[in-house]
Amino acid sequence: MAGRTKAGKLLSDRLLRALTQEMTALEAARPTKRKRGAEGETEADGASRPADTKARIEAIGHLTRSLEKLLELRQIETLGLTAQAEGDDATTERLREEMLKRLRALDARRPAGSGLFDGFEARDAGA
Repeated sequence: MAGRTKAGKLLSDRLLRALTQEMTALEAARPTKRKRGAEGETEADGASRPADTKARIEAIGHLTRSLEKLLELRQIETLGLTAQAEGDDATTERLREEMLKRLRALDARRPAGSGLFDGFEARDAGA
């Protein structure tokens, strides 16, 4: 499958790891303590806080949308793997039916008449 790496990991697994690292970096960049109204606070410090908050909110929004898309990708990959497994069985059944149809046509054209598939058709119809 195109979404797999050499190690056998799904693309969604790699993206989830990258998203987790981004969230960790975002949380690490967030200051844990703020002194409000401290004497050392300047006008520039106060002005940068809303911008930092807005940037954090936007980053969280982007991470949330990325996580939603990642979950959709994981679901598509899972459905693709399931469909691929079922597709092999469906292809086998389709080829079997096509081969039997051709063999019945060849048997009907035989000079001795058809007879090879008489019992098989009755058994196949009962199943």
